[in-house]
Amino acid sequence: MISTSTFVLLDKLPANTANGYCFEPTYVHYDKRQVTIETAEGRVAASDGNYFGAPLTAQQQSDLVTLLHQYVPISRHSIYDARNAHTQPSQDEQTLCTDREEIYFSCPLENGKTVSVCAKDNTGPDRGYVQYRYGAKGDVFAFPNKNASPVRAVTITDVSEGSVRGLHLKFSKGPYTYVVSSLSPGEVYVTKNGKEIFDKACHASRYKSFSNKIFDGVREAPVSKIDIH
Repeated sequence: MISTSTFVLLDKLPANTANGYCFEPTYVHYDKRQVTIETAEGRVAASDGNYFGAPLTAQQQSDLVTLLHQYVPISRHSIYDARNAHTQPSQDEQTLCTDREEIYFSCPLENGKTVSVCAKDNTGPDRGYVQYRYGAKGDVFAFPNKNASPVRAVTITDVSEGSVRGLHLKFSKGPYTYVVSSLSPGEVYVTKNGKEIFDKACHASRYKSFSNKIFDGVREAPVSKIDIH
């Protein structure tokens, strides 16, 4: 089960067990925004309070972020899940943004391409630009035009559910919507007239969580059918 798990926990058992202090593996799976947990005895019921609890409070989320930043220094913007641990980002990770732009999001995809969200002078929804880029150096699809502010074509949506946190940055172009998702493990998908036509997951990247500055420069939108993915 290790190879199919998002990550594995080792639960320390109490001393009064037959084997004294020992560890029991717990396998956590995350797929399509659903979390399932398995032990050697089988799948754990969602009603089992030993494994599933109430959603995190705002204070608990804040405390968790503080701990992650304190003890996981390998990332400036994001925490990597164990499924991508074998492909941790290099210090000279390449994005599709230039040195003069801010990197709102970027990751290498499973198909060998890169998706990046690059911005400049984006201090408000009607200022500067925020651009979606997909491809490889020398062959990049970019939208919208740098001369256009993000106010009409770009929105951000909080798609968090319970303790699962994530954002969708959406770029609208006619019948097409390009969605960059920070939900683990990170991905980009494209819809045409509401129907999904492309979907690729991210590999490890230090830029898989959106820069906090994005909330100042992009208008927020409620969850829509396109976000149900």
